[in-house]
Amino acid sequence: MEITPNSILRVSAGLLVAAAAATSTNAAVTTGTAAASTRQVTQAPCPSGAVCIYPNNSQDGIPENYTRYGAHDLKNKYGVHLVINNQTGGAGLRFCYGRGGQQCGPVNGVGAYRPNLTPINSIVLVPPR
Repeated sequence: MEITPNSILRVSAGLLVAAAAATSTNAAVTTGTAAASTRQVTQAPCPSGAVCIYPNNSQDGIPENYTRYGAHDLKNKYGVHLVINNQTGGAGLRFCYGRGGQQCGPVNGVGAYRPNLTPINSIVLVPPR
């Protein structure tokens, strides 16, 4: 058999069709399992000792976890988010309008908060007193 550009294209197209058919068959078989496991993976609890900022106003999604005391600048946080202070030993959390922990509000204890993070530019994890 002589190999020409046209014969390569025909073989490639045939393999592509076969691969697409196999992929859609596998997808149809595993869709139920994938949907169930995706829901389990995307709901993440806030670990003990951390402050967690979720991507929206619920526990859906993977949160950003903060565990080091001090100021943490926030990036691309707009609207209302679920923020959980799950620190231990009486550590607190402050929401700040300025970067680097400047212009902060009062210290918040352990709990769940739903602030509008649009004007918030940083948070401060406050060690226990």
